[in-house]
Amino acid sequence: MKGVVSSGHELTSKAGMKMFERGGNAFDAAVAAAFVSFVAESTLTSPCGGGFFMAHTKEGSTILYDFFSDVPGFGSAAGVKKKAFRFYPVDIDFIGTMQELYIGEGSAAVPGTVAGLKEVYERHCTLPIEELIAPAVAHAREGVTVSFHQAQFIETLSPMFTVSEESRAIYAPGGKFLREGDRLVNPGMADTFECFAEEGLDSFYRGEVARKVLEGFGERGLITSGDLENYRVEVRGPLRIEYRGRKIYTNPPPSSGGCLIAFALKLIEGFDLTAGKGLACNTAPYLKLLYEVM
Repeated sequence: MKGVVSSGHELTSKAGMKMFERGGNAFDAAVAAAFVSFVAESTLTSPCGGGFFMAHTKEGSTILYDFFSDVPGFGSAAGVKKKAFRFYPVDIDFIGTMQELYIGEGSAAVPGTVAGLKEVYERHCTLPIEELIAPAVAHAREGVTVSFHQAQFIETLSPMFTVSEESRAIYAPGGKFLREGDRLVNPGMADTFECFAEEGLDSFYRGEVARKVLEGFGERGLITSGDLENYRVEVRGPLRIEYRGRKIYTNPPPSSGGCLIAFALKLIEGFDLTAGKGLACNTAPYLKLLYEVM
């Protein structure tokens, strides 16, 4: 067995490694790990989010799957403001710096994550979808131990987690927010993932799960059935650069992150970073250089 899984939680990595043990490939591991991350790292990841997936195949090709969130409102009457539309600010304390963020059903964009994982699964995975989802279902139903970092995020984002009865039941059962060492249980997510295993990932956009999503937003949000049914994953060639004799593949436009990384690396490439040259890793001059580049 060959493979490495790096993630933000031990359970996420273990789910990926379990797929290698069962004879799966790197894509099986990545999809299984992603679903567990929705449970174990739920303050930072979500099946209702969006993102990108860089894939390097055994044939040697490199592909970028773009499933970033999309603008909602497809098929709705232009210029009509819904009476029950909810979009309002909350103050979030990011380590002593207050930031005003807008939340509510009206703040949600069209989710792309499940569509992206579906695309990767259909093109590259070898194990059955129910096998890839099974670890996430088990953890969501049985609960996961809240880590130090997850507990910090729950505290920081507490104004968001008190908005609905459903979120309070998960993150503040009994009226007290979960702390490090507590168990986070999410039976609703387990039920949803079991539905994916039975009906396929497309049920998020056209099946029972889609119906529940639209029902949950109602007139308070902008997401429509047309948004879900018409969502498409974009497949792109990666942005490729040379850096100190190495080929680096990263996210291409319209995403700006990959371009910024490529630009930063090209700026750094003009400096000698070898030990003894004054810019050795983590020395003061080295950190100053990174600060100025960024």
